[in-house]
Amino acid sequence: MLKPTLKQNFLDQYPDTDDQAYKAQQSMKQAYFNASFYKQAVPLTSWLVLLFFLSIGGCLTALYLDALNIAIRLLGSAFIFIAFLYLKLPTFQAQHTFWKAYLQAHPKNELKVVILPLDLPIQQRQIALLTKFKCCTLVAGLILFYASLFL
Repeated sequence: MLKPTLKQNFLDQYPDTDDQAYKAQQSMKQAYFNASFYKQAVPLTSWLVLLFFLSIGGCLTALYLDALNIAIRLLGSAFIFIAFLYLKLPTFQAQHTFWKAYLQAHPKNELKVVILPLDLPIQQRQIALLTKFKCCTLVAGLILFYASLFL
């Protein structure tokens, strides 16, 4: 729901842009963001993804070997790793601050960055949904992990 609003604002500011140029601009903008913002987060993110896949693989192996207790514990661990991965992702506020700083540092705006205000209802809804998802994933992982201790 957020992307059409962002795309519409972009096309309103840059009317001579076609759909292909918009996609190219978005990929350049994402590459710049990843290179600048994720410098410190890459090692931890890589480890969390690796641990997630190892947990899922271990869970499937434990299910195959009829070890339900271990499978539930590993599934809970996988949920916890995903929750930490989502907690490590930048928030909308951090991205907003990053792009405002970019616009101040680059007045020519070579990447054609368009910033939506954070107080839009659609932005607030996205922030609330992502926060609920992070919390639910972490709680589900903790419940599965600790429930497996009592099986």
